[in-house]
This record gives sequence, structure tokens and C-alpha cells, in this order.
Amino acid sequence: MGPLNQVATNVRWHHAAVGPEERAQRLGQRGVVVWLTGLSGAGKSTIAARVDARLHARGRHSYILDGDNLRFGLCRDLGFSPEDRAENVRRLGEAARLLQDAGLIVLVAAISPYREDRARVRERVPAGHFLEVFVDAPLAVCESRDPKGLYRRARAGEIAGFSGIDAPYEPPDAPDLHLLFHADATSPHAPVDSSLPHAEAAEAAEEVTGQGPATDGERRVAVGASPDEHAAAIVALLEARGLLVAPAGA
Repeated sequence: MGPLNQVATNVRWHHAAVGPEERAQRLGQRGVVVWLTGLSGAGKSTIAARVDARLHARGRHSYILDGDNLRFGLCRDLGFSPEDRAENVRRLGEAARLLQDAGLIVLVAAISPYREDRARVRERVPAGHFLEVFVDAPLAVCESRDPKGLYRRARAGEIAGFSGIDAPYEPPDAPDLHLLFHADATSPHAPVDSSLPHAEAAEAAEEVTGQGPATDGERRVAVGASPDEHAAAIVALLEARGLLVAPAGA
């Protein structure tokens, strides 16, 4: 994957006097991007909100970047072509990177259908500070929920380029956490250990120490009955990675 196309050449990076380590010491946590990806209606925004509430209750500092919300402002000029989707994810990623650098736990909820676009965002975030979470609800389940009526409109031909209908969705090959609902455990993307109950999955998450994309041996699966259970699994992963405490020496 090549470098970003830097159009402006008469600019230089200005380094601040206060860096990420100092901010982490002050906040008592490490900045991290938690990127929730999945089909429309999979539950990304709901789970992100539950994680945000859990972290807030524990005195942690977090913020949600919701894909739909950003299309009212930062990304309001973008449509849903593959090129616009790539730019949408790039902008989301850059906003998340800035908030992560400020020491926040950034919860991004966005379909972000293409692996390459998500990989570019990971490359922009310091190693170990990007967690990809696959909210895996099968198309049939998402379509039955259809909270915004978008699947119905896409099936009727009123919306073009809809992920999962007439546009692709590329599931992560090796997410840091793979979330399944009990009713959705037969997902075609589910790993072989998808039957792992939530409590056991949360304990397993504590063993995760890798810094890059999860390997097949590190893939963690949480099969839950509710968004609250999945939120608990994400918080457990953050704890396992040592991201909810200040750096040593604080």
C-alpha cells in the first residue's frame, strides 16, 4: 500500500511540546481507535454507545465518531461511490487519529466496506492503538431489522450502491475482536470457535497482547445476547491491551 498523495509541498509538521505519553499520564489511559465495521443494521452505533457509557462510568475519556453523523458535516459533500466511500473512511480515520493522539478512546462506527480503506487507517495510527472490531450480523438479519428502511429502499431500486445488496462488503480477515449475536452464530464469516460464550470470550480477550492485526491464533470471538454483552467484550479487550491505564511510571 503506497503512501498518501501529499499534494501540498510547502508545509512541514510542527511538533507540540506536550506529546502522547504526557497526555496519557494526565488522562490515566492510552489513546486508541476502536473501529467497529459491519453491515448497515448490524448494531455498530448501538454497541459503540454502550461502550462509551461503560467507559464514562469508569471515569475514562472516550468519544464516538459515527459514520452517519459525520455525513452531516465533515463528509457532507460525499456520496456512496467506491471513491467517495474511500474518502469518507479516510476522513473518519484522520479525525480518529487526531483524537487518539489527544489521548481519547475513539469509537468509530462505520460500515467502511473495503478492507484496503480500513487497512490504510490502521497504518496511520500508532502500532497497538488501533483495534478492528467486526460486528458480524448476517445480511438476512440486518435486512430483517432494517431500522432506517434502507434495505427496503435498496431492494426497490430507490438506493444504488448499498453495501450487501448491489455493492460489496468485505469482512475483516483478522479482526481484533469478532462479535456475533447468539442468533447469528451461523454467520458465514464466523471462525471455528464462534460458539465461545461471552464470559469465556471476555476472559480470553485478556490474553491478547499483540500489537498489529490479529493473527488466526489471536482472533477473539464474543457471542453475546445483547449489545451490552458485546460492549463488555470490547472493554475487556481494551483492558487486556493495557489501554485503560496510564503508562508505567505515572
